[in-house]
Amino acid sequence: MHSNYNINQLSLNMATFYEPEKNHQAHYIHHLVESIDFD
Repeated sequence: MHSNYNINQLSLNMATFYEPEKNHQAHYIHHLVESIDFD
């Protein structure tokens, strides 16, 4: 059996924005990674 799918049914939504709490260690790591220039 074959079902016709559209592109929205074949992908999962992923949260790409994350802002850790300011007192958490991940906050500093997050800002360090965001400050890296990948160009």
